[in-house]
Amino acid sequence: MNENTIAVFSVASDLAGNIPGTAEAPAYLCRHLAPSDSLMWSNILHLNPALVAEPVINQLTPVFRQLATDVYNCVSVDRRFITIGGDHSVALASWSGVSKSLREQGEPWALIWIDAHLDIHTFETSHTKNIHGMPVAGLLGQDRALMDMVNLSSAALQPEQIFYVGVRSFEAEEKQLVESLGCHVYDMPAVHARGIDSVIEEISQHLSAQGIYKIGMSIDIDALDPTVASAVTVPEDDGLLLPQIVDLIARLGDDFQMIGADLVEYCPDRDQDQQSLRCIQNILNEIVRVTLLGKKNQF
Repeated sequence: MNENTIAVFSVASDLAGNIPGTAEAPAYLCRHLAPSDSLMWSNILHLNPALVAEPVINQLTPVFRQLATDVYNCVSVDRRFITIGGDHSVALASWSGVSKSLREQGEPWALIWIDAHLDIHTFETSHTKNIHGMPVAGLLGQDRALMDMVNLSSAALQPEQIFYVGVRSFEAEEKQLVESLGCHVYDMPAVHARGIDSVIEEISQHLSAQGIYKIGMSIDIDALDPTVASAVTVPEDDGLLLPQIVDLIARLGDDFQMIGADLVEYCPDRDQDQQSLRCIQNILNEIVRVTLLGKKNQF
């Protein structure tokens, strides 16, 4: 891998969401996104069919451990990455790999979680037991079973290192946990009231105050308003607009060093007019720009 490319990892699984569709996204995006010399696609990871009768957690664990290792190896040699889902559970693997590498390097970092949902249920609190609603809980060390899926011995992140943007749908148990932990949450009422510029500026101030200059972004396409991108697993009304997400990536990506990003929860079979695909292309273009050309991202 040369320094002018971004490693692209992908997981063809929708098992953790229990809604079919996102498993097709990696292959579809590989075929339909504009060709780019900046992206180096690795082989798509698939679940082992021999484990199909096993519990979901057992089917996902080998793939997640492989992804975590791939991301760890990438970040350890100062290379950037993008993980394509699949559902949002893949973030548990992506960012556990990042955490292991940066902990060894003694580098602080933060994660910008752009999503309609909090994704911080544990197996105990979840109403559905769907793991795509749990990755943040695993990363914050709130559920031992989730941590074991990716061999996390301790939390990958502290609550002050995660910044939610675009949230508008959650259960009471998630809200209680987020508030008790003290995570930064910029929900849609806050975005509407303050404007995205103010939100970005405050995130930037928090990062600088913590001495953090490396960031990652985990982007669930359902963060976008369904009128903008409807081809997602769990659409929620009153979401972010495409320019708001692009601006968030642009400004934080220019001012801080982008480690990598997730792009998840896209359902190609729901995208009859390819409007959601065009949104993903725009988001990806900006990720590539700030990652390879941003003023803090020069190799």
